[in-house]
Amino acid sequence: MILFLKEIKSCVKEGLNAAKARGVKLGRKLGPTKSKLDPHKELIQEYLDKEISKAGISKLLGVHKQTLYSYIKKYKMKKSDLS
Repeated sequence: MILFLKEIKSCVKEGLNAAKARGVKLGRKLGPTKSKLDPHKELIQEYLDKEISKAGISKLLGVHKQTLYSYIKKYKMKKSDLS
């Protein structure tokens, strides 16, 4: 049984190395790169400038709070000093 498992392991390892040699990209595929909030970026900035809470903004846009928090963090958005 152990010999059988070692044989499987070595075959898998050989197969992966062969795929890498052919230039096959291994691993998990990347998720979507566009956010559903991208079209609302200027609107989110306006709301932040008007000091509307992030929870309030998420309700206005119809998204979960964490989605908005992650988006704001990703794009380093904050209240602008011009207001």
